Amino acid sequence: MNSENLKQIYKNNISSLYKFFFFKTLNRDIAEDLTSETFLILAKQNNEIEIESVDAYLKGIARNVFNSYLRRKYKSPEVSVNNERFEDISEKEEADDNGHDYTAMLSKLLPYFPNSQRIVMELRFIQKLSIQEIAKKLGKNENYVSTTQKRAFKTLRKILSVQKKQLIL
Repeated sequence: MNSENLKQIYKNNISSLYKFFFFKTLNRDIAEDLTSETFLILAKQNNEIEIESVDAYLKGIARNVFNSYLRRKYKSPEVSVNNERFEDISEKEEADDNGHDYTAMLSKLLPYFPNSQRIVMELRFIQKLSIQEIAKKLGKNENYVSTTQKRAFKTLRKILSVQKKQLIL
């Protein structure tokens, strides 16, 4: 595959790949980055292998790039709660520099969580157990614990927004 073929492949596929990434991420910048990464991988492999169906091969690269992006994204220890960024609460001290005691605040909010989310949040952020330890203790797999924790953060956002609205009124 020469550079002219590569340019033609780029012109033919840039729009569909960008749309694929945009609908997956709902973020223009990330979609552009992932699209560029896909074409860079194709360009690097340009002379290494003979490709029968370039479109199918490019879609395979795109799926792998997106999966890699998700692994990087969810490996990050930062979480966003109510438009503020916090490091993983389990690694924070009991109170931050402003005197906020997040574990005490979370303890007060736990009764508002569904039972499974309450258990995971208590084990994770009050007892400070790892996801692996929680999974072992509950007899569940790590994906269950991680998903339940993510759902609990969504619930926490809802609880905080309701409380914020009540304070305003």
